[in-house]
Amino acid sequence: MKYFLIAGEKSGDIHGAQLIKALVKLDPKAEIFAWGGEHMRNAGAVLLKSLEQLNFMGFIEVLAHLRTIIRNFKEVKQQISRLQPDVIILIDFPGFNLKLAKWLKQNHFKVVYYILPQVWAWKKNRMYALQANADLLLSILPFEKEFYEVHGIRVEYIGHPLVEELEESKRHIIPLILEKPILAIFPGSRKQEIKRLLPIMLKAARKFKNEFSIFIAGVSHLRSNLYREVAADEHIIWDNSHQLLFSASAAIVKSGTSTLEAALCRVPQVICYKASWFSYFIARTVVSKNIRFISLVNLILNKQVCPELIQHKCSPSNIETELKKILENKELILKDYAKLNELLHETSASTKAAHLILNHIPSSI
Repeated sequence: MKYFLIAGEKSGDIHGAQLIKALVKLDPKAEIFAWGGEHMRNAGAVLLKSLEQLNFMGFIEVLAHLRTIIRNFKEVKQQISRLQPDVIILIDFPGFNLKLAKWLKQNHFKVVYYILPQVWAWKKNRMYALQANADLLLSILPFEKEFYEVHGIRVEYIGHPLVEELEESKRHIIPLILEKPILAIFPGSRKQEIKRLLPIMLKAARKFKNEFSIFIAGVSHLRSNLYREVAADEHIIWDNSHQLLFSASAAIVKSGTSTLEAALCRVPQVICYKASWFSYFIARTVVSKNIRFISLVNLILNKQVCPELIQHKCSPSNIETELKKILENKELILKDYAKLNELLHETSASTKAAHLILNHIPSSI
């Protein structure tokens, strides 16, 4: 079969790569094309568009790059029309992928949505667009299946791919062993996130430089001086967040997939989020009032396990205060992390996804 995968973020690239490996095992003659990153390329996809040309965050940033986004829509439609894939697999990235799903359905392509948009948090009407425009919905969060089914929408829960990705990494990664424990900084994988968050995170982390070695998780598709403008003496680990997490004793983490990675690696963390004032204002108006947390760790456990410092609360002094608290309460946090592991420990999420895709999409294999 011929597959076309679209991921617009680093986490989607990693999860997409795992799915590609699982698909190839079940379908050795698979032809795989992708919009994504190096993980998907290394897994065997023909990469037609790279992450740095897709990854825009926030309302202002999207408006500023609107011409590029429109050009990307035109390009992907032309590529899909030319290649005529048997199935298009959309991985998260809802601002782009949901619009594309509508066009795909109108043009009679088979669509799988893998890693669903967080419609339970905001824009609930999107779930009906998913129902209308995707042939198969694959969920990676344990509470999502019930949420969708209450609204009459069938989804398949496959477990979280991070579980298998971390287990695989653990077999190959050698943790860093230093004289001092490691304090890890995860400022995100987008240019805007790093420029906004890294200086704040570093200022807080440097208060602990006598007790910890400070390491930053860097992504190589962004220029290195973006980090070096604020990180003078700190170590940077490029494109190997798992090695850093397996080595860290504590972390300061931008809200997103990395918070869940840190929890599954048993690393106490302070979670941070800061957007432009306009993006934050818009988000506050559309996010459901029933949503108490922003991080996956706290959302899945439905309690505050890790402190969340959002917008104006995300300051060096507040991060410093919360870091001291989590270091004092490490054992309690690790007990909650153990519960999280139990909830998510559905192994082989990618293999389950691949089986469902091949069973659902008519093929000639």
